[in-house]
Amino acid sequence: MKQLIKETAWSRTYEVDGGMRMYESKFKVSGLAVGIDHVQFNWPNWNDSERLDFAKAFSAKSEFTSDETRILEFVMKNGSDVIASIVANAITRGTNKETALELIFARLRSTKEEKANFFQALRELRDQRAVPVLKEFHDDLQRALKLPEVAKGVIFDYLSCCTSLARLTDDSKYREVVESYVTSEDETIRGFATTLMELELKR
Repeated sequence: MKQLIKETAWSRTYEVDGGMRMYESKFKVSGLAVGIDHVQFNWPNWNDSERLDFAKAFSAKSEFTSDETRILEFVMKNGSDVIASIVANAITRGTNKETALELIFARLRSTKEEKANFFQALRELRDQRAVPVLKEFHDDLQRALKLPEVAKGVIFDYLSCCTSLARLTDDSKYREVVESYVTSEDETIRGFATTLMELELKR
């Protein structure tokens, strides 16, 4: 049994048995459609929460028309770093590889937020041009891990970067790094590493 507890123009949130929350994109389950003109016109008037809600719901689609691809590119260029991170994987499904690489590379260089989703997007694109970029970030993150205090976000970024390098280079050393974190004492890090290893096994 599920109970609707929140509904927006783009999504619904339900409470299900056990008090768990379930998110539902209207674009994915209800066939909701929107045009690029509507998004471009309304974007300046939406607050951060509304933009985030739209990006999350819209990027949940499995396939994108050419007009919807323009929406993804618009959101990627004009959204915050967090919003760009949310649509990063959708970009790999909804636009040509050249544009996707350009948009993801640009955000990686400029963002101050966690980069894991951008690394995963490069993994999905499977383009060798991403390798030197990933190696550059890998080395920076590896140095950051040696500092006295390391935020979990840095570890997540590092593991995600290693997973992408493992896919693109087929070098086992990157896979072994991720595998070494599967036994981490920290539950969230352990869970993240386990999820990445499962993705690697499905490649």
